Amino acid sequence: MDAPKLTLYLAGDPARFAQAVEGLQRAARERLGPEARLEVVDVLVDRERALADGVHVAPTLVLGDPRHGPRAFGDLSDARNALSTLGLDG
Repeated sequence: MDAPKLTLYLAGDPARFAQAVEGLQRAARERLGPEARLEVVDVLVDRERALADGVHVAPTLVLGDPRHGPRAFGDLSDARNALSTLGLDG
């Protein structure tokens, strides 16, 4: 079984979002297990990837398949709330 995967699409320097990324990684491991992965995609660097994945707004957080998985948009600084938006309560 593959490790649970989240993909975070950001616009601009990922270091600027370091605190939010760390919070999302921590919360994802708590909710999905220690094998959970968080991939960060800068849409300004990899625009084609974002468009291919159907991402038109940043920040966007996607659970599972980037084209079909549940999504959370906008302010993702509250990691627990962002994961709840994806249906990951508890």
